Amino acid sequence: MKNHNYKTLRPTVRSSLRTLSLCMGIAVSTHIPAIAGSDSKAPLSPNFDRYIEQMRQDWNIPGIAVAVVRGDKLVAAKAYGLRQWDEPEKLDANSVFGVASITKTFISGALATLVDKGKLDWDDPIIKHLPTFELADPWMTKNVTIKDFLAHRSGIAAYGDIWEEMSGLTEAGSLDLFKHLGQSMPFRYGSEYNNLGYIVLGQVIEAVTGKHWGAYVRDVLWQPMGVKGVYANVREFA
Repeated sequence: MKNHNYKTLRPTVRSSLRTLSLCMGIAVSTHIPAIAGSDSKAPLSPNFDRYIEQMRQDWNIPGIAVAVVRGDKLVAAKAYGLRQWDEPEKLDANSVFGVASITKTFISGALATLVDKGKLDWDDPIIKHLPTFELADPWMTKNVTIKDFLAHRSGIAAYGDIWEEMSGLTEAGSLDLFKHLGQSMPFRYGSEYNNLGYIVLGQVIEAVTGKHWGAYVRDVLWQPMGVKGVYANVREFA
């Protein structure tokens, strides 16, 4: 299999890639519940406040929200800074954040519930659940498994951060692009972090359950744990 990078893809494919709306790694957002209805009542020391503020400045971050948990009890929640650099609104403990690749733990946890229910197996080929799924290499198409994408060992090129900045193409529609993607390393040669496989895994959840992956995660993970104010995509919390 040939190695490729994003620049080698033909123009029509590059154009299509730029239209992908949400990579699985950035699709979930959540909030930290405030205590006593006010950040100012959170029992955090001035030294801690200064430390967080200095870290915010050092890392050039508009705003940070911090939660302190002891056991299963929320002890304190406090926010620092702004919602975004170019706007005056301050961040608070109920502000919504994108949680980036923490999304992957929700996807893997949801898949684990389906394994427990006997609806799929870690070693199932992807095409068992997504029969039209296709990669550039026909042999890989037949053999790439759920475990391969979970473990980041498909070898498919990640194409930098462009997948996280695309707009317009649905997650389901993005599957048609996988047959154009090259390899950064041979299949199962090693582990290389890659968001793309989790787009596929989300679609496996949808194929098996008949629900959007976010709805399934909500029903089997978030709601039973009493987690509120969590959204699987931008449209839900907008």
